[in-house]
Amino acid sequence: MLRRTLLTQNVIVAVGGSSTALAVDVVFVAVLGATAFQMGLLNALSTTAFLLCSVPLGLLIDRVGASRVLVWSTAGTAGFLSTLLALLLDDRLRVETALTLMAGFGVCAVAQQLSQTALVPRVVDASSRVDEPRERGITSLVGRVSTADQVVAVVVPAAAGAALSATGAEPVLAAGAATMVAAG
Repeated sequence: MLRRTLLTQNVIVAVGGSSTALAVDVVFVAVLGATAFQMGLLNALSTTAFLLCSVPLGLLIDRVGASRVLVWSTAGTAGFLSTLLALLLDDRLRVETALTLMAGFGVCAVAQQLSQTALVPRVVDASSRVDEPRERGITSLVGRVSTADQVVAVVVPAAAGAALSATGAEPVLAAGAATMVAAG
C-alpha cells in the first residue's frame, strides 16, 4: 500500500509539473511578451535550483524528515502556482514576478524529488515481503518511479499542448496547481 501511495504521489506531482512547464512557457511568451533572454532565465532556473539547493535540501531532509519536507514542498509548489495564476487572472503578472515565483517553484520541485527518493528505503522497509531482499525492493520501487516519470514526460506535454490549444493557459495552470494540492 505504501509503495502504491508513493508511486501515485510521484505521478501526480510529475503530471502537475509537466503540464505547468508548458503552460508557463506559453504565458511567458504569449501573455507577458518575454524576450529570448528572459526565456533563457526561466529555463535556467530549474538547473540553478538543482545545483544550488540539492545539498542544503538534502541536509534539511536528513534533519526534519523526508515526509515533512515532501508535504512542505508540495504545498510550496501549489502556493507558487496559485499565486502565479491569481496574478495572471488579475492582469498583474509581470515577467520579473513570474521569474521569482518560478524560482521558488523550482526549489520546491527539487525538494519534492529529493524527498521522494529519500522515502523509498523507508517505504520498502515498511511494506517489504518476507521473500524479497531489501535491495531488490528498493531497486524495484525506484525503477517503477523512474518509469512512471518517463511515461509522464512523454504523455503529459502532448495532452497539455492540446489543452492549451483548446482552453488557453489559465485552465492548464489551474489544473497544475490542483494536482499539487491533490499530491499533498
